[in-house]
Amino acid sequence: MDDIIIKNDELKQIINEQITQSRRDSLVKKINEWEEQSIIKIREVANNTRKQLSNAFGEHMNEIKKSSANLTQELRKACNDRNFVDTDLKKWIEMLDKLKKDSIVLLTIEVTQDNAPNSFISKIIINGIDVTSKDVFNQTAGMANNTRKQLSNAFGEHMNEIKKSSASLTEELRKARNDRNFVDTDLKKWIEMLDNLKKDSIVLLTVDVIQDNAPNSFISKIIINGIDVTSKDVFNQTAGSIRTEDYGQVIAHDQMNDHGTARSKNEYSSAQHRFRFKIEHLHTDKWIFFGIVSRDAPMQPLSYSTPTTYGWGGNNSVYLNGVDQTHSGGYKSDLEINDIIELMIDCDRRTIRWTNQRTKNTHTLDVDTNKCRFPWQLSVGLYYLGDRFRILS
Repeated sequence: MDDIIIKNDELKQIINEQITQSRRDSLVKKINEWEEQSIIKIREVANNTRKQLSNAFGEHMNEIKKSSANLTQELRKACNDRNFVDTDLKKWIEMLDKLKKDSIVLLTIEVTQDNAPNSFISKIIINGIDVTSKDVFNQTAGMANNTRKQLSNAFGEHMNEIKKSSASLTEELRKARNDRNFVDTDLKKWIEMLDNLKKDSIVLLTVDVIQDNAPNSFISKIIINGIDVTSKDVFNQTAGSIRTEDYGQVIAHDQMNDHGTARSKNEYSSAQHRFRFKIEHLHTDKWIFFGIVSRDAPMQPLSYSTPTTYGWGGNNSVYLNGVDQTHSGGYKSDLEINDIIELMIDCDRRTIRWTNQRTKNTHTLDVDTNKCRFPWQLSVGLYYLGDRFRILS
């Protein structure tokens, strides 16, 4: 028992606030540095490109003005001297037509966005000249703020769980020691609990913030590596034979067998968001749907066939823009009661990923943002009376 008490004291030292606070501060510093360096890079590219664009416009217009002035002088002299022939007229008309075409070139320039597959910050292209999009500073600041918030929440929630478990174990050890009421199996259990708590505690010391230097990326994304960050959301919109319970954390089918759908309260346009759903009851036909939908798509009971919908359902169904592509990517639903389904939404890469934690099967869909525009919302559906699932926090 004395050895266990010593281990417990060591654990308390590991979860000391100063240690975790120091590690958290160092990671926040890395996020701040990434934000500053990214903005410096954006400004440099933007300033250089604006200069190139200004020079290109200026040089183009100077050439036109110079040619126009020469032609004007030539026309004035020919008119005054009345010294010209038909070939001169034809030549001058051709020169005027060319100057007109050269002049309107600058008025026909189009601006398009270069949405490279792995690019966090998109560029805009002006007739082949790359110019950084105006909202890149907001995107960079937004990514930095989201990552700082995720880091703070992850540290706080992780430490709260450890402290709660440690306090319960400390009380159990104190009581057992005072009452002298324990056996070898208790000692073994407590040692295992302490070892697990110690492992969970030092996880925070191995967390790091890294840059995802994806190919074709102008500005790299920043990612929290080494800790599980789960997004929080609830459902607050329904249509058809479905209702919400437990403040939007539970979706339940409460009428005759018929389609019903629910959407999330939150909307998603950037970063990565991970959700977990526990199936609490499921009919033997095993129909259920998990996916996303564009916020602007109309609510209707048939969630899976709604235009802009992407996701996975029962009967091995995969839906792309509301169209069934059964078995796409080798998908097999294989759902059971108590299964936990993970849905990862990656707005930056424009993908969603489905994972069954029991079977370890994982499937990914590319989302066409021309068909499913941002912002996205979670979209889920049930068909059979009594079926229900819960979104886990």
